[in-house]
Amino acid sequence: MTKQFALTAAIRKSKNINGFWFGRQCVLLAGLLIALCTIYILAPGLDSGVPSHRHQKRDVGHNKRANAFLSTGDPKPPQPPIVWGKDTVESLQKTLDKLLADEKAVVETIIKNSKTPQDATFNNTIKVYAEHEQNAGLLSPGLDQYEAISPDKGLRNASSQASTPLDESWENTRQNKDLFDRVDFLYQRQKDKPDPELSAEDCLYLEKFWRSFADNGLHLSDEGLKQFKEYSKNISDLETEFGDTVNAINTTLYFSKDELEGVPQATLDGLKNGTGENEGKFVLSFAGPDYGPVIVHTKNDTVRRLLAYTNDQTAPSNVEVIEKLIKLRDERARLLNYSSFAEREVRDEMAKTPDAVVKLLESVKKPMLEKLPKELQHLKDRKKNETGNAEHFYIWDNGYYSTEIWEQEYKLDADYLKEWFPADYMFPQLLKMYEEIYALKFLAITGKDLDDISPTKNGSDLFWAPDVTLYSVWDDADDTKGDFIGYFYVDLYYREGKSPGAFMLPIVAGWEKEDGSRNYPSVAICCNFKKSDSKTVKPQLIMRSEVQTILHEAGHCMHSLTSRVKYGRFHGTNTPRDWVEMPSQLMENWSYNPAVLKLFSKHWSYLSPEALEAWQKEQEDAKKDTKQPEEKFPDDLIKRLLESKNAFAAQGELGQTFLSAYDYILHNPKSKEDLAKIDPTEEWNKGWKDYNQLDGPEILDPNVPGNKEVGAGQGFKWGHGQTTFGHIFSNGYQAKYYSYTWTRINAKDVYYTKFEKDPFSREVGTKWRKIVLEPGATKDYDKLLEEFLGRPPNNQAFLKDLGVDV
Repeated sequence: MTKQFALTAAIRKSKNINGFWFGRQCVLLAGLLIALCTIYILAPGLDSGVPSHRHQKRDVGHNKRANAFLSTGDPKPPQPPIVWGKDTVESLQKTLDKLLADEKAVVETIIKNSKTPQDATFNNTIKVYAEHEQNAGLLSPGLDQYEAISPDKGLRNASSQASTPLDESWENTRQNKDLFDRVDFLYQRQKDKPDPELSAEDCLYLEKFWRSFADNGLHLSDEGLKQFKEYSKNISDLETEFGDTVNAINTTLYFSKDELEGVPQATLDGLKNGTGENEGKFVLSFAGPDYGPVIVHTKNDTVRRLLAYTNDQTAPSNVEVIEKLIKLRDERARLLNYSSFAEREVRDEMAKTPDAVVKLLESVKKPMLEKLPKELQHLKDRKKNETGNAEHFYIWDNGYYSTEIWEQEYKLDADYLKEWFPADYMFPQLLKMYEEIYALKFLAITGKDLDDISPTKNGSDLFWAPDVTLYSVWDDADDTKGDFIGYFYVDLYYREGKSPGAFMLPIVAGWEKEDGSRNYPSVAICCNFKKSDSKTVKPQLIMRSEVQTILHEAGHCMHSLTSRVKYGRFHGTNTPRDWVEMPSQLMENWSYNPAVLKLFSKHWSYLSPEALEAWQKEQEDAKKDTKQPEEKFPDDLIKRLLESKNAFAAQGELGQTFLSAYDYILHNPKSKEDLAKIDPTEEWNKGWKDYNQLDGPEILDPNVPGNKEVGAGQGFKWGHGQTTFGHIFSNGYQAKYYSYTWTRINAKDVYYTKFEKDPFSREVGTKWRKIVLEPGATKDYDKLLEEFLGRPPNNQAFLKDLGVDV
C-alpha cells in the first residue's frame, strides 16, 4: 500500500502488499499460524490503545514556513489538510474521469514534446511525467482510501470499483511503445554518457521509470510482447480469483458449550448462537477471527483435531489456481530472460539474488532446529501430565499446550495483563515516546482550529469519519526545530465497513516542488479497537499483541512522515519489501522494554474513583481479591513476561522460515521440468512437518473410527492450507515473503546496538531519522545501515534475542 504518489492504478495494484494492510488473507493465515507458530500469536504481554483527544498546547519553536497561528496559539501549518467531507459518489467519478484523462493526456504531451526519441530530454519527458504522477496523488486520496476506511458504503464501492479502469490506464501507459522509445533513449544515453546536470535522484527516477516499461515486456519482439501480455492477463485474473475465493469462505461448524470446555467466557460471548437444528450451540465461523482463540483453549482433543483439519479444507478451488499461477509466473519470467520468477522479483530488493535469500533462510533454520527439541519436550511434558500419553504431539496440540504453559506456568493470562493498558491512557503515552525518540511534536487540532485550518471553513470536512483525530506534526530537532513535517490521522476504533486489523495508510507523499518548497505528507494509523460501553466506566483494555502492532504501524507512520525526497515516488515507505518492514519491526522491540511497559501502563482502577468502585465490584462478583493492584505494570509480571518471551521462539521462527522457503520452492525451481514435478499441497504439509516436527493426520490409522473424517489415509494430501496463503498468491509478497525475516534481523541489530541502553534516546533517534528514514528509497540501504551502526549489519543480535549462543 505504497506508491500513492503515482498514477492511481499503480497505487491500487500495490494496496494490499506492503505489510501495512491486514485483510481477510492475513486473518486466515493467522489462524493457521496459531496452531503451528504460536509464538507470534500468543506471546503474552501488553498492548496499545487510543489517543486522548484532548488538545494539548505545546511550544514547537519558531517555524520557518508558518508565520500564522491558530486561535489556540499553535502554529498554523503552511499547507491545508485534505478535505474529505465533500466527497460523494458523483465527485469520485469525476475524479476518476480526470485521472484517466490526465494519464492519457500526459503521454500524448510527452510524445509531442519530441518529434523523435532522439529529441527527448529529461525535462520534456521524465520531469513532465514525474510532475503528473505527483499531482495525481493529490487528486486521489478519497478514491484510493475509501475502500478501507469510509463508513459510507457508496464511497467504499466507488473506491473499490475504480481499480479496474485505473489498472487498465496504468498498463496502457507502460505498454506505449512511442513513450518507451523516448524513455529508452534517455536511459541508454545516460548509461553511456552520464549527464552531469542530473542529480542522483533524477538518475534513479529515470532508471526506475525505464524498468517499469522493460518489466512490461516492451523490449521484446512483437510476438514476445503478445505472449507477455497474455501471461500477464492470465496471472492477474488468477490472483484476483485466488483472493476472491478466500474472501468468500463461509465454512461454519457448530459446537455445544461442553464441547468447547476451556474456552474463556468472553470468547464464547463473542460467538453467534445457532438456530434451527443447531439451536443451543455456538457458531464457529472460519471466515473471521474466532478460530484462533477457540482452538488454543479447547480442552477436547477431538474438537481441536476437527478444527485444525477443517481449517485446512477451505478454498479447495485454489489448489488448481496455485498450480496454474506458479506455472504462468515462471513462464513469464523466462520470457524476460530470467532463470526463475524469484530472480526477477528479488532483483531490486536488498537481497538482490535468490541465492542470498536461500542462504538467509538456512542461517535461521539451522540454529532454530537445534533449539526446537527442548521446546517440544516442554510441550510434550505438559501433554503427558494432562493426558498420560505424549507419544505423538499433533498440530492441533501445539496452540493449546503453549497457551496452558503461558497461562499456568508463567501466570500470564492475557485478560489479566490487559487491565494495565486502558486504550485512552496508553496511546497518548506512545505519542510522547515517539515525540522524544524522533524529535517531533504532535499537536492535536480541535475545535475552532479545525474550522480555521479547513479550506471549507468547516472542520468536520477534514475527516472521513467523526471519531478520527488529526494532528499537525512539527520538527523538534535542534537544527530543524519548528519546521512543519506533515499531517497524522489517528483512526483507532472499529466501525462497520472499515477494513479489519491494523494498518498504516500513506495518504499523500511528500516531495520537492519546482519552486523549492515542499508538498508535505499525510499519513494515517488505523486499528479496530472496540469502544467501551458508554454505560460503564470500564475503559477499552488492550493486549500485548495490540501494543506491539500499534508500535509497528506507528513505526511505518514515522517513516512516511519524516522522509524528505525530491520525488514522491521515493518517499517514505515506497521502498523494497525487504526494507519497508524494518523501521516498523524495529519499534516492536519497545513492547518488551521494562521502562516502556511502565510508561504505557496504568491499571484501570486508578483512572477515577468510579473506576476503582467498578473494578472492586467485578472482583467481588468473581470472588477474587479486592485489594487494588499496583498502578504501574508490576515488576514480577515484567520478569515473567521476559522469561516467557523465548519459550517457543524456535517454533515461531521456523514457522516464518518455512513460509519463506515454501515461497521459494514454488517460485525458484531450477527448470520448468523441475517445477512440473512439484505438488504444492504435498510440499506444504511435508514442509510444516520438516520445520516444526509436529504430527498431522498423515500418521493416523484410517481404520480407527473417526480418523478418516479428519484426513487419515491420505498421506500428505490430507489438507491444503496453502490455499489461503494470500501473501504470495494475491497480495504481492510472491518471492518476497522472506522480507519479514530479513527486516527483523536488521531491526534487531539496530535496536540492540543503538537503542537497548536508552530506548528514549533523542540523540540516537534523531540520527536514525536523519540518516536512515529521511532518504526514503533514494540511497543504498546497506550503506545507510552501515553509516548508522558504524559497521556492516549482522545477525548476531537477532540470534541472541532468540536465545542462541553466538
